[in-house]
Parts: sequence; C-alpha cells; structure tokens
Amino acid sequence: PYDGRISEDAPVAPTRYLGASKLAAETLARPYADLFDVSILRLFFPYGPGQTERLVPDVIERVRNGTPVHLASDGEGLRLVPTFVDDIAAVMETALAAHWRGVFNIASPAVVNLRELAEVIGSALGKQPCFDVNDRKAGAIVPDLERLRRRFDFSRFTTLEEGIRRTLAAQTESES
Repeated sequence: PYDGRISEDAPVAPTRYLGASKLAAETLARPYADLFDVSILRLFFPYGPGQTERLVPDVIERVRNGTPVHLASDGEGLRLVPTFVDDIAAVMETALAAHWRGVFNIASPAVVNLRELAEVIGSALGKQPCFDVNDRKAGAIVPDLERLRRRFDFSRFTTLEEGIRRTLAAQTESES
C-alpha cells in the first residue's frame, strides 16, 4: 500500500487483476476525451447493501462470527476510506449532470483504520470485535480529494456509522 495521499496524477501500477482491469478501462476511455466529456472516476473502498467478497463485508462477517480481524504490527491496521454506495451514486450523478472531464478520486473524506472500522461494525452489531496483530507494516490507501472537493459538497457524504447501520439493516431485511 501507499504511504501518502494518492493523487489522480500518481503513476498507476496495479499488482492484481481488479486494478489491472480498472486501468485497462481507463486506457480505453482516454482516446475519447477529445470528442466527449470523459470522466474517469476512481472509487475507493465502496461498500453497501448486497456487497460480498470485499473488505467491508469481510470485516462484517468476521465481527459477526467472532473471527479475528487481522491488523498490522501497529495494532491499528490499514488506513482507508470506506465509501457508502449511495454517496458514490450521488457523485456519479453530479459528474454526469455537470459534464466533468478528467480523472477524479471518489471517496469519503473520513479516513479510518481497520481497527476503527471493526469497532464501528461491532458497535452496530452489539458485538466486541476480536483482533489478531501480525508482524506486517501498516499501510494506507487514502486518496487526495481536492479535485472532488471543488465539485462536490462533502457534507453530503454518509458517515461510516450510518452507512454500516444501513448496510446491516439491508442484510437483516434480506435474510427475513
């Protein structure tokens, strides 16, 4: 993981399939920028109802089942920006309506670490999360949001607590 804030202009060198496929999509879109309003929106840690097999749903399941959440040697874990899916949709709607052009990082402005994420989930579930600290170095995947801040009202972002509450409520509703 990166150590500082990631700007839209930072070199992109994906090491996994998902990142490589996102970069391929950007590469395909760029030639059209001379003809159309092309917006490349880079999403950071989207989460919400119905999502599976990503970080936030994994932490939800770990806390729910009493399985340890793995943290780096600092005891806090990865620093990240979980972004509620409704907020991503609102940014996309704004970008389309205003004909944004260029590359934009899309993320919640609230930076949390993995321990804090698990504790918010635990509070919403009424469970105490378990942690396992390993010897890895903690990283950070935190975007620079200045371009977004100039175009989108950050007060519209859902708090992590509210987003987790809504995600869990949707899970409960779908299970009944």
